[in-house]
Amino acid sequence: MVRTQTQVFQSHSPLPGEASGTGVGLCPKQMENGLREGKASMEPLTQAEKDDMRVKYYKHVHIYNKGRNEPRWRGIHLLKFPTDLILYAEKIFELKPDYIVEAGTAYGGSAMFFADMLTLSGGKKVFSIDVNPKETPPHPMVEYIIGSSTDMGIVAKVRDEVKNDKVMVVLDSNHSTRHVRNELRRWNHVVTPGQYMVVEDCYTRAIVPYKPFVAVEWFLGRVNNFKLDPVEERFLVAVTRHGWLRKI
Repeated sequence: MVRTQTQVFQSHSPLPGEASGTGVGLCPKQMENGLREGKASMEPLTQAEKDDMRVKYYKHVHIYNKGRNEPRWRGIHLLKFPTDLILYAEKIFELKPDYIVEAGTAYGGSAMFFADMLTLSGGKKVFSIDVNPKETPPHPMVEYIIGSSTDMGIVAKVRDEVKNDKVMVVLDSNHSTRHVRNELRRWNHVVTPGQYMVVEDCYTRAIVPYKPFVAVEWFLGRVNNFKLDPVEERFLVAVTRHGWLRKI
């Protein structure tokens, strides 16, 4: 039997302060206040509100509960926000890179995620580079490379294999300003036009820009073929904030 809307309203017990059979039971003053609050909630967030939400979200996901709030992919730990995974998936499907170079393997969860996205979008391989990865879970489309992401021999190896195919690069290894600068110097030549070089952890701590942020600003002040693209603003919180650099 199909229940009509009238039957649904009549079937529930009166709520506190609601007379039987009178719907929501709000007085005109309550309705006016509700409309006013609803209108106020549609106003854009202030910068202070955004910053407060970002700090709280970072602490909740990364700091509290010893990392147990961080996402998993195929049961493997990822050091990213859930919103970052959506952003990566969207851009991989939009731009369809053939290869993704990841600096910073950690547990291997993000390498697995990138490889699965490439499988769905028709890509070829993920190169995941780390001096001392915690784990290297096997995947037919992932090649783990042990070494530094600034090693010119590793950069040359990758360039020789990708040839003229489309390449996206993700930098999430050593976060010192010097190291990230060197990564940007070396890998910007590997990224192909239209694709992204993403620098993670460009947030601020106590109003002070974190080191990758400083490296990105330094890099953008010295090149004219990369443009900062604030794609993460849609979701407000992301470890990739201020790090999406699109090659022109």
